Amino acid sequence: TDMHEVMENYVKECMSKNMGQPMVNYESDHLEEINASKLQLFVDWSVENIKKFMYSEKNVYSDRLWTGGIFDVMFERKDGKICIGDFKSSKEAYLSQFIQIAGYDIQQKENGIFTPEGYKLSTGFNVEAYYVFPFGSDKFNVAVKYGLDELRNGFEMCVGLYKLTNE
Repeated sequence: TDMHEVMENYVKECMSKNMGQPMVNYESDHLEEINASKLQLFVDWSVENIKKFMYSEKNVYSDRLWTGGIFDVMFERKDGKICIGDFKSSKEAYLSQFIQIAGYDIQQKENGIFTPEGYKLSTGFNVEAYYVFPFGSDKFNVAVKYGLDELRNGFEMCVGLYKLTNE
């Protein structure tokens, strides 16, 4: 079972069965023992830190940058801050992963959040933190960044460099 899918299914079930609030007693069929224990770490973290999951696997795009993507999760923390997170199979978080999340943030702020079919679900949110959930290690080390303007600028520079070198 793919761990990314396992975490995604947990978020989606919280949204559909528990009004977005993290579920303390979550059980899923067909989980390998290692995935179940890793998922439990995410469940425990979610219960402690998240007020509600808002979106899972939603589409965003930017006309200005000519980019698009699908973010893994958007949630509201218990302190009211809106955050975007990404599930990663790496053992730790990398700067490039936060720059990728910054791209999603720029896009959702510019045009809103959409279904895969193109139906607009909401206008953009004021995101205040980015999270990477690396599940490739035995430990569960959630990584968070708050210097969002620098990360957003980094994404725009990456897009510009890509366009410059691929014209």
